[in-house]
Amino acid sequence: MLPPASESDPDLAFTGAFIKAQAPYYIYAVDYRENSSGVLALHVLCDVLNRAGQAAYLLNTRKTHPAFNVRLLSEEDLTRHASAGLAPIVIYPEVVSDNPLRAQAVVRWMLNRSGALTQKPVVLGEHDLVYYYSKDFVPSGQTAPRFLRPSALAPTYEPANIHGPRSGALLYLNRLRADEIDFTRLPADIRILDNKQPISLPELIQLFSRSEVLYSAERSGTCTHAMLAGCPVLYFRSRLLTEIPEVETYSAGCDWADTPGALERLKGTVAQVRWEWRRWVDAFAQQLPAFIEETQALAASRNSSGVITPEMRQAVLPSLKAATPVQASAARSRRPPKKRPAPPHPDQAIVEEALQLQAAGDVGTAFSLFQQLVNTDTPLPRPYLEIARIALSQGERAIALEFLELAQAREQPPAEAHLELARLHSAEQRHEAVLAVLSPLLRQPGEHFEALDLIRQTLGKLPALGPIPWARLLADLRRPLPREESVEEIGEEDTADEDAPPNGSLFPDSALAHRLLDGKRGIEVDPSAHNAFHIPDCLFVDKWVESRYTKEQMELSGEIQRIDILAAGNRLPLANGSLDYVLTSHVLEHFHDTIGTLKEWYRVVRDGGLIFTIFPHKERTFDKVRPRTTLAELEERHASGTLDASDRHHTVWITEDAVELVRHLGWKLIEVMDVDDKVGNGFTFVIQVEKARAA
Repeated sequence: MLPPASESDPDLAFTGAFIKAQAPYYIYAVDYRENSSGVLALHVLCDVLNRAGQAAYLLNTRKTHPAFNVRLLSEEDLTRHASAGLAPIVIYPEVVSDNPLRAQAVVRWMLNRSGALTQKPVVLGEHDLVYYYSKDFVPSGQTAPRFLRPSALAPTYEPANIHGPRSGALLYLNRLRADEIDFTRLPADIRILDNKQPISLPELIQLFSRSEVLYSAERSGTCTHAMLAGCPVLYFRSRLLTEIPEVETYSAGCDWADTPGALERLKGTVAQVRWEWRRWVDAFAQQLPAFIEETQALAASRNSSGVITPEMRQAVLPSLKAATPVQASAARSRRPPKKRPAPPHPDQAIVEEALQLQAAGDVGTAFSLFQQLVNTDTPLPRPYLEIARIALSQGERAIALEFLELAQAREQPPAEAHLELARLHSAEQRHEAVLAVLSPLLRQPGEHFEALDLIRQTLGKLPALGPIPWARLLADLRRPLPREESVEEIGEEDTADEDAPPNGSLFPDSALAHRLLDGKRGIEVDPSAHNAFHIPDCLFVDKWVESRYTKEQMELSGEIQRIDILAAGNRLPLANGSLDYVLTSHVLEHFHDTIGTLKEWYRVVRDGGLIFTIFPHKERTFDKVRPRTTLAELEERHASGTLDASDRHHTVWITEDAVELVRHLGWKLIEVMDVDDKVGNGFTFVIQVEKARAA
């Protein structure tokens, strides 16, 4: 059972049998703006922490990116955290030299050299944890520094084409004055980029993708944007710049302007910077879990009764509604062509007439028209919704419930009917029904303030929530970034490819998986966007939010797989028997202890549930030349107790080997498919969990 919601944070980390009380993160930031890499990094960190299942909040700011999963710290949040006895972890950027919030658990994130922008060096507390964004910011002589570098320069703003023709020179000018620049060394027609005429980040990236060179006499993330867009950077020495920033990383994209032949050399090498940037992405996938573990340990060690200080209360905004999303461009993505809107349904004219009558006060005639449409089984949701509202106004809640459910079933995309039905469930104290009804609504683009208010009210009243509904809620609240639709439209002569796999997947769906798993609640371990199963209500588990395969997914399918639960596939933070199924494809072979991994999946599946596994067949993959893994070897590995998992295939099987192991374990095998119906280079076996056998 969960603790009462009033004693816990609604954003606490999902850990299985209950929601583990983890310390929230308060990130000291400023209003979102795209022309500051430091500001962008702070907002991105809040986003990725929330997407990793943590509770992260911004304070000292009102403007946020509309696509980022960030929250502004409120008075209600402080009260809830204080009631739960949770000591917040306060993250200060290097521009904050002291500890203005008087926090017990302090993290210093050095987004620049100490005192570089403020002339006030950071005063470290005895227990402060320090993380660096770059090696350039680490003081000389410091050993074993911690690094934290989220991909604030994410592919959200990648230009469509970085290999096209280029012309023109640019000069970046921010903290330096124009009279400090020797313009005699620059092209006469150079364009100056400064804050006097700001342009949006997407526009800036597109400008870099067309320009030949960017000159700068100061370090800035803008220069990194330029190199990622294929535009070399030439630096001048100045009072702000005496050495090339991050030369180990960016030597392929930048040099001193007075170096002979520098520009011609860089034109041939600047593309390598993108590969270096990919290494940052991979590195951050490993940095984030370590950061969470270390900072939570700090909070636990520094916990005290006075966890919320008066300074914290003074710093928060009066309400979450004070947040103002800034205008920022959505991510570029490969999307289906935009379809022309469908013509209105013939019943729509009657609906409009009834609504006008209703607005004019003639409810009786309006009701008759709505009833007429309902009697003809109209597919439009509005007549059912309006009859439900009329019933509610007369206190007929049972009738209202019936018609709201009919309206909800017809409403696509989810909108008013879902919200009205959730309100009724809330009034009737059907709390889990509220969450279930709002789930599809929250997955739609938009802010959904009313739905989120209902969620908050419901969680405040709900005495307990099982791990799967809670994890599903977390997944709903971590909606994917909105994506820009293609400007291309389908002409009358165009037709969609009916045989094409849905949602960017390169391979067809598995009919067997849909037959056995549809309508159930479970997880897929280590999923991929280009080989998706499209099982409804499936949650996705992976050890990393981003990995070396992120780029591959994007290239193959135009999408990146959402991750709902951050965990290793052989150490699942789930309660015993909490799932209907565990689904994997080409995953089991990566775990050294095959038996131990299968037992872990068996543990979390309920009695009668399924373990659905597709395994690469030795004769149909690159394992063809390798010897088969014997049952004796698998037992030896299991006895050693190793939890190792890696990119290599530890186990090499043909179909009969899997069958042999399952029978050896005494488990029930209900399906075997020698050639799987997904990619076709593996085989499928499905185990039905019977706890009595396992005992």
